[in-house]
Amino acid sequence: LFVMSCYKVMPNTITFNSAISACEKGGAWENSMQLFWAMVEQSVEMDSITYNASISACEKAGRWEKALQIMSDMVQSQVQLNINTFSAAISAFEKVAEWTKAMQLFSVIAASEVELGAITYNAVISACEKGGEWEKALLIFRLMAQNLVQSDAITFNAAISACEKGREWATALHILDMMVRSEVRIGEISYNAVISVCGSSGKWQKALQLVGSMVQWKVEPSTITYNASIRACARSGELEKAMQLFIISGLSRVEPDTTTCDAAVSAFEQDGNKHGNISSLLATVAQKLQSALQSVPGSRRAIHELSSFSLGWSRSA
Repeated sequence: LFVMSCYKVMPNTITFNSAISACEKGGAWENSMQLFWAMVEQSVEMDSITYNASISACEKAGRWEKALQIMSDMVQSQVQLNINTFSAAISAFEKVAEWTKAMQLFSVIAASEVELGAITYNAVISACEKGGEWEKALLIFRLMAQNLVQSDAITFNAAISACEKGREWATALHILDMMVRSEVRIGEISYNAVISVCGSSGKWQKALQLVGSMVQWKVEPSTITYNASIRACARSGELEKAMQLFIISGLSRVEPDTTTCDAAVSAFEQDGNKHGNISSLLATVAQKLQSALQSVPGSRRAIHELSSFSLGWSRSA
């Protein structure tokens, strides 16, 4: 634009749109706004691309007020709003957990003839989840399925996060099963969220089974995985299982952090007298892990044994 001005060539709609889009992709929302208002001052015609790129720039910067203002200007200028407009605006609300505004705009879109896609649904689900409205998030998730809109990994993860906030462990497991049936790859984030909700709901056996499932499907457990699993066992008084996981985390390529250690210490504090002392407890844990580690070096076999035989060990403990 600067070079054009040097040659006294006036930029047009296409030129401005390209510049605004470049700023939007580069995260320079203020530059996008300067270009937007320059178009207004120079009476350059604006189209849906102009408005959508400007709204998207505001969305990425978390400036939902600016995004709403631009959408209002778009309506006043009688420029046709489309699915990209609505999706960008809802995403702006989602970034700052403004779930009420996201829901209001979603209702407007649903009442119109605009066909909703996964991006719009995902933004609304995520906005409700971040705003602590987990029931509304799951309601939109179910509505999405009813309207035959294809869910993706973002959809499922947002819905599972909503379950985590509402401690809806059974629903979280169901959504995980839906991911398998939909042939959507289940990653570490999905597993960790479900392990966490199972742990907070007292379902430590389910949590350990999920850790074993991660190993089976070659999803590498992370520090977050171990932290959630250790806490799950500690909350349910399964001291021995918690320490088994703590040792496994040390044997794996994952470095335990302060949260891991705190969870292990918490397990000792909750039931310190059950095994007499720390030395005897560690001896018991080591003995039960020994057979799992003999045939295959490393932690993967141990995790498998721990998840597969957790119920049997629980009865014998």
